Amino acid sequence: MPNLSPSNRDTRTTSVILEDGTPVLLDQEQANFANSVGVITALPVSGVIKAWGNNTAAYPTNTDPKDRWFATRRFFTWRGNSFILTYFQKVDNPANTRLIENICDSENINGNALVAAGACAGYRITFLAKENPITAMLDGTIKFHMYLAPYVPAENIENVLEFDPTMLEEAMSGVAE
Repeated sequence: MPNLSPSNRDTRTTSVILEDGTPVLLDQEQANFANSVGVITALPVSGVIKAWGNNTAAYPTNTDPKDRWFATRRFFTWRGNSFILTYFQKVDNPANTRLIENICDSENINGNALVAAGACAGYRITFLAKENPITAMLDGTIKFHMYLAPYVPAENIENVLEFDPTMLEEAMSGVAE
C-alpha cells in the first residue's frame, strides 16, 4: 500500500554520480533546498544513502496536498487504479440502484479497512445526484465521488527546549542545610 513516503529510507545505492562519473555529494542543507523546489534526491547519512525529499515536481507551484506530496500522489493514483481494476467487471451492467449501492458499499468497506490500518485519516465514496444528471445517465455514464485523506509526511519535526528553574528549585528544596 503506497501510503508511506520513500524519503529518509535506505536505498540500494552505494554512490550517486553524474553521467560523466563525477560524484554528487549533497549535505543536509543542499538536499533540503533541492526538495524545496520539488526535487527528490539522495543524502548520505551515517554511511548509508537515503532517499531524501517528499515534494513532487509540482511543488512549489502547486501546494495541493494530493499533488505536492509524493506519498499522497502515489496513494491517490493507487486508489484510482484499484477502483478501475475492481469495478471494470461491472461495466455494461444495468446502471440501477443495486449497482450504485454495491459499488458504494464495497468501496466504503475497503476505505474503512484502510483507515483502520492507519493508511489514511479518512476515505469514503458517494454517488451524488448533482454529479449525475439524467442526460449523463441516459448516455450510459454514472459518476462516483471519492474523498481521500491520506496522511501527509511529517517533513519537519521540531522540538522546543526550555530551561525550567522551578525544577531546579524543587530539586534543591530538599537539600539539608
